[in-house]
Amino acid sequence: MREREGSGNAWNIGEIAKTLSVEPERVHDVVIGEGTRLPVGATSIEIFPDVGLARLVTRSARIELYRLGAPTADENGVIFENHRPGEAVRASVTPQGIVNLTIGPSREAATQLVMAEDQDAADPRSEQLQRPRCRSGPRLRTEPV
Repeated sequence: MREREGSGNAWNIGEIAKTLSVEPERVHDVVIGEGTRLPVGATSIEIFPDVGLARLVTRSARIELYRLGAPTADENGVIFENHRPGEAVRASVTPQGIVNLTIGPSREAATQLVMAEDQDAADPRSEQLQRPRCRSGPRLRTEPV
């Protein structure tokens, strides 16, 4: 199988396919080039190690993850991650084809956000901003629509 060396990690397509219990297939993208498709249930994973890209395709979604390091595989499935300044992306795919996607601030950005919130909480003027604008709570419908 094809492997890519990058920052000490290798894209081990054979290990990923074994983890997901699938047979890898060749795929060609006109722009990206040669890659590998891993059909996992109703989900298809297309991997392009030479450019650090993984494409997750379902019946209703197509998600492309860029600038990835080598994915990790264990008994729960495969994890693709990208931690860059300001943003962290993590996608996992189980052997049943279930995809979980998390996108949020990187650890550094999240830490800065928490520090800024702590500074605001210590500022007595911030109390005015935290007061509710309405006198009563939200009105909720209790009868069926």
